[in-house]
Amino acid sequence: MKFWIEEGTTIYLYQLLKAAKVIENYKDIEHKVSRGFVSVNDEYVYKSRMEIKIGDVIQYQKHHIIVADRNLRDKQEEIPTELVRHGKVNKWETKPLEIEQELNSDIVTISKQLHEKIQKKKFSLSLAESCTGGMIQQVITSHPGASAYFLGGVVAYANEIKQYILNVPEKTLEKHGSVSKETAIAMVKGIQTMFQSNCACAITGIAGPDGGTKEKPVGTVHIAVYSKKKVVHHKYIFSGNREIIRKKATVNALKMLVENL
Repeated sequence: MKFWIEEGTTIYLYQLLKAAKVIENYKDIEHKVSRGFVSVNDEYVYKSRMEIKIGDVIQYQKHHIIVADRNLRDKQEEIPTELVRHGKVNKWETKPLEIEQELNSDIVTISKQLHEKIQKKKFSLSLAESCTGGMIQQVITSHPGASAYFLGGVVAYANEIKQYILNVPEKTLEKHGSVSKETAIAMVKGIQTMFQSNCACAITGIAGPDGGTKEKPVGTVHIAVYSKKKVVHHKYIFSGNREIIRKKATVNALKMLVENL
């Protein structure tokens, strides 16, 4: 199959698979791509939002799609019905994947629950983030009145920040690594001590697409919550692309906070 686009057109893998009627809905597309069932130029890809260009060859099961330049086609060759666009004619528009829409909705819903519950209990909150890069803090501060309970946070991306700002022991990082139960617990204790908050949350993980190992694959996330002078820890292994993993981590961190207040 040839899939015709115009030079300069931006189209992502998930849009192409949907428009070419290879996979019918966005949830299935995310599922198949994230598990390595789709290849681009003979290399398996795991990111649905990969930008596709003229000359790329996409394969899924028996489907073989060649992305071709519409303006260079043989004048005798008609544009096939596979050329379907989202939105305006001659313009592709980014449509969020279903799973991202669900995650965005969950983030709003659960963060509102946290916002209401933490105010009712008159608790204070501090956060230490690594793989989410401040996403949780952004969500928290999006709610008017968050200043009543949110004291602040640290984005401890580098090990040096975990060690020298959050006081994660060097031996912990050397023995267990930055993505581990031990490090997450040390991070939450460090941020709670720094801000003297009633509750705190720390998160560290591997959002990908690189950095995973057999023991710690991409999607491995450790979340620790301090509340009522106790620390609760959970380990997760999330699927999806980098953005989806970060959003899943954010959702679960918010859930843990709500459940442990």
